[in-house]
Amino acid sequence: VGSPRGGHVSPWCGTGPPTPRTSPLCREHGMGTGGSCIRVAARVRPRLPHEAREPIGVESDSDGRALVLIDGRGTRKLFSADDVFDARAGDQGSQTVVFNRFGRDLVLQS
Repeated sequence: VGSPRGGHVSPWCGTGPPTPRTSPLCREHGMGTGGSCIRVAARVRPRLPHEAREPIGVESDSDGRALVLIDGRGTRKLFSADDVFDARAGDQGSQTVVFNRFGRDLVLQS
């Protein structure tokens, strides 16, 4: 999901059989013990040079489980995810971190 106001969110969803690392959102809703569940991750990229003067359109929470998208009128929408990787916060959103925390399980399940 692109944001015209800076920041970019790349949805990355995976499905598969439940594992010991079943999605926290699935566990919260009583899923993951006999059925399937969808894990959701979002990756927020740094702003591009031409976006530097635009207001920030994406915020992530400190626990890495939610993000807020802000439109041009300032309306805020909260989205929950199993993992939010914010590349603007050091190496938290690097390919290595995303793979180790989210992608490795998907590869091992397939």
